[in-house]
Amino acid sequence: PLGVKTTFFGRETGTATGLALFAQKTGTPVLPCYAYLQKNGRYCVRFKPAIPFEDLGDKNKNLQHMTQK
Repeated sequence: PLGVKTTFFGRETGTATGLALFAQKTGTPVLPCYAYLQKNGRYCVRFKPAIPFEDLGDKNKNLQHMTQK
């Protein structure tokens, strides 16, 4: 199986690690954002606070931890 085990809305699931892998390779934070369509037909984009990369000293632990965050 691809990805790592994570908890999403209280349920265990598998999640792709691509975003955490990029953060690990570059040491940069992840900037969460999302977009939604408004009633007027325009999109609104929202950005959330950056999630800094945390190095736990083990590649696999890093990927699981950062993917869960």
